[in-house]
This record gives sequence, C-alpha cells and structure tokens, in this order.
Amino acid sequence: FGRRDVIAKQIALCMNSILDHVDKARNALACIYDSLFDKYGDGIDLNNLKKILESEREKNHLYIDEFDTITDILGECLSWQSKFSDALHDELDQSSTSEDLNIPKQSLLAAQDHVLDGKMLSLRPQSLVLLEKRIERADNLRCRIVKWSKSQTVDSENVKFINSMIKEANRINLNFPELSILSKLHRNAEEWIDRATIAIRSKISLSELESLVVAGEKMPVDLSDLLGKLKNRYKQACEWVAGLNAEVPCPTDKISISGNDVDDQTRIKWFAKMREALNDENEERTAALLNHCTQGSRIAVEIEFLKMLQTAFEAKNWSLKAKRWIPGIDGEIARRGKIEDLREHLIGAASIRSKVKLLLHEEDLVLENEKSLLSVVNAADEWFEKHQSFLFGDNRRTKGRTTISIRNLQQIVQEADSIPANLGNASIKVNRIYNQVHSWLKDHHDLLYSCCIDAVDANLPGKLSQAVKKSVTFEEINNAIDSASKEISVDLVEVQHLNTMVEKVQHWFDCANLFAPKRNKRGKKDCQEKHTMEEVVNLIEESPSIPMDTHVEVGRLRMLLSDVQSWRIQVHCELREIANSFKLLR
Repeated sequence: FGRRDVIAKQIALCMNSILDHVDKARNALACIYDSLFDKYGDGIDLNNLKKILESEREKNHLYIDEFDTITDILGECLSWQSKFSDALHDELDQSSTSEDLNIPKQSLLAAQDHVLDGKMLSLRPQSLVLLEKRIERADNLRCRIVKWSKSQTVDSENVKFINSMIKEANRINLNFPELSILSKLHRNAEEWIDRATIAIRSKISLSELESLVVAGEKMPVDLSDLLGKLKNRYKQACEWVAGLNAEVPCPTDKISISGNDVDDQTRIKWFAKMREALNDENEERTAALLNHCTQGSRIAVEIEFLKMLQTAFEAKNWSLKAKRWIPGIDGEIARRGKIEDLREHLIGAASIRSKVKLLLHEEDLVLENEKSLLSVVNAADEWFEKHQSFLFGDNRRTKGRTTISIRNLQQIVQEADSIPANLGNASIKVNRIYNQVHSWLKDHHDLLYSCCIDAVDANLPGKLSQAVKKSVTFEEINNAIDSASKEISVDLVEVQHLNTMVEKVQHWFDCANLFAPKRNKRGKKDCQEKHTMEEVVNLIEESPSIPMDTHVEVGRLRMLLSDVQSWRIQVHCELREIANSFKLLR
C-alpha cells in the first residue's frame, strides 16, 4: 500500500487483529481438546474441564460454536454424575479402616445401571472410570465372600481375613447381597469370640460349653486358639461324667458323653442312686466318690452332675450331724446340741432342698433324720411358748416376781429334760431355780408336811411319806418364809400358803386368847367382850387344822364351854323352881 493510503493501513491492522483472535481461539480449542483427550485412560476430570471452558470463554472475544457443543456435553455428564454422587467418593474417610461393617445406601446393581448410562455419554468422565473400578472390586469381593462362606473348616481363614474383607467392603461403599453373608459371619464370629473369651476366663455350664464348641467347629473361621482351649475343657468335663457313670451307673443307657441329653426324671433317679451309694457302709466307694468330686471341682466347667454329687455329699453330712442330736433306739443321745444350732441346721436342710429344686425341679426331698430333728425343735418351741411367762424376764425383782408351785416347777424341769437338746439360758435358769427350791425343800419339807401343804419332789423319795406330823412354831414358819424369799428367785405357791397359814393361825390364837384369856394371878377378872357359844365351838373345831401346839388354848376354851354348860344347867334348874313356885302361888 502507499504511504498515503490510510484505509489500506486500517484494513491491515484490522486483519492482523482478526488473525490474532483467530489464533487465540485456535489455542483455546486446542486447550479444550487437550482436556478432552484421555491419555492415560483415567477418564476426564469434568470439574477441570468446566473451569477451563469458563476461563477460555472469558478470554476469547470470538464466538466459538464448539464451546456450545462442549458445554452441552459437559452438562449431560455433570447431570449423570450428580445422580450417583454418594457412590462417587474415592474413599470413605472414617470407615475405610474400621472393623465394623457399614451397610452402604447405594446398591451395586444401581451402580452397574448407572455405569451403563455413563457409557452412553459422549465423554468418558473420571467418575465413570472410578465407579467401574469400584464395581470391579465389588465383584471380586463378592466372589471371595461366596467362596469363603462355602469353604470347609480345614480351609477356613482367621479373623484377620474377615476384618480385611470388611475394610475392603467399607472402601468400596456399595451394597450387594453377599454383604449380608459377610455381616452375619462377622457378627457370629465376634459373638463367638466374646463368649469364648468369657468362658475361658470364668466357669460356664457344660451344656453351654458344648454348644460353644459345636458352633466354633461349624464356623468357617480359624478359631483354633480359643477353640483348642474350650475343647480341652470339654474333654475333661466329659471324662469326669464318664467316671461318675462308672462309679454310680446312670439309670438309662442312652446317655451322651456330656450327659446333657438326660431328662429331669432320669436325673432325679440318678441323684437318688448317688445318695444310696453314699449312705451304704462301703467306705472305699464313698472315698472314691469323694476323690472324684474333688477332681470335678478342679475343672473350670460348671457340671450339673458334679453339683448333684456335691449336694448328695452335703445331704449325707447333714444327716450324720443331725444323727448326733437325735436319741437312738435306747434313748441315749451322743451329744445335746444347742437349740440355736439345731435351728440353724434345719435352715441348712432348707438350703439343700432349694439346691435340689434348682437342679432337679423336685420339691419333696426329705433328708434322713430331718423329721426327728424337726420334732425336737418343735418340742422346744412348744416348751418355750408354754412357759414363756416364767422363762423370760428377771424373776429376782422384789416386785412382780413370778409365782409358781413346786409341782409345776418340777414339771417344767422334767419337760426340759425330756427334750434332747440344750435349751440354753432358759434351761440353766429353770435348773438353777429348781436347785434353789430343792435345797430349800430339803430343810423345810417336814414343816410343809406338818402344815398339810402338798409339796412333792421326785428327788426326795419317801421322805414326805415317812415324815410324822409334829407341832411347829411361828419362828420356824417365819424362818422358812424368810429363807425362801432370800434363797429362791421366785415366789412359791407353798410359801404363800405358809403366809396364809401364819395369818390364819395368828387369828385363831388371838380369838382363843380373846374368848378364854389367861387368868390373872391376883384373881382379878378383866372386862371381857361377850361372844357366842357358836364362835367358841368353831374355834375348838378348827384347832385340829392348826399345825401348832393348841392344847392350852383348847383347854381354856373347853373349860369356858364347860362353865357355860354348867351355868346353863343351874339356870335351867332355878328357872324350873321359880316356875313351880308361881304355880303354887296361883
């Protein structure tokens, strides 16, 4: 162009600017095409493609038709990706290393359908590649789970293998039916390991141990460490049951090595045979059973048959101990047991009965000598209840002392002696009081006999029957009353009779002295109160019941009665003479 051609120059600049934009647009398309090219087969990063597309769209001033096409394709891919967003995460942050299986929300079947939809896209997104790899890992895991679940015990894997598959399932984060098998096997294995650990650390029943061993053998997991220890214990327990069956044969021949199939009725009969074997006089057999029982207690398993044998030994020992407290055929007692010990021993019988009820569901068990021992305790309780007012409380108090007769006291002592048990403080108290009464009665039995008071003591045979009544004095009676008050801690009925007798005798003597007083030596007559003849006669008639010398007083009373009778005869004669004189005067 010429120097002065301005239009040409502007056209040239415009063409250069157009060419620059075209080059920039071509570079932008090249950058977009590079992002669309999957060089390593890892898929296209849609987010990166979206950023590049937006950046190049802003930089270029030209309208590029390819950008619209690529934007539509990118929208379809992003829409596809958003439909399965939960399954598109690369790894689970927390559950990827967890040993607990987390059941995912997205299923493997839905992921496979989603992959088929993704293959219909114009692009191959990176999320599609990751989902395909995850589905491939899920298929491999499914095959491993199916193969492992169908494997035999010999080919079983250990728990670490299960944990590795659980970690892999958590990383895949897709749900498929085989996960339920894995979850069930894992849960069963964990539960079995927990139960086995508890069983090794403590004692469990033989039936539970047997079920644990059977479940461990059927489980397609290598549990040899724990299972071996459990099998060893199970073998020891079964050998012990077999030894018991050899010593005391089971009533039925159909019995397993563990004996867990024996029903309740057979166990009751077997328990009865154990008791019979222990109650016979074969000491060698008893020693063998005791040794076998000791060996069974060392096994770390709760064997019900061992508990039955131990209960049989407890029942035997209980009966042997109770036998010492029960009178024999000749009525002799080896040892009088304390009533508290007897009651406690009966509680032990109830404890043994509760054990039998728990083991055999039998409630009618009655131990040997239990009824006899119970009758002794019942007799003691009746004795306590019958004489409660006399046995309990302080009888030494001056006020409110217990009143009892010698005959009743002797009866209480005899009843206590007839009970073959040590009744404790109550018996000591009764015997102490009885000894006091017996000692007092030894000194004053003649006095009581003279006073016509019935006081029989079996320990003083024939003394009262051979005693001769003689007159007593007030001093002797008062001494006996004072002695009883000081030496005996109860009030005797006989002593009360003595008190009544003293009052009665004193009253009689007072009346006798009042009716027929002694004559004054100087011959002066005192002023006397007049009494009826009936009262004098009553005093004379009462004199035989007075245990004292009343001859003087009775003599004065008879003399008084004689004087009165003489006076009456004299007066009667004089009155007759007076009457005859009146008749003559008339």
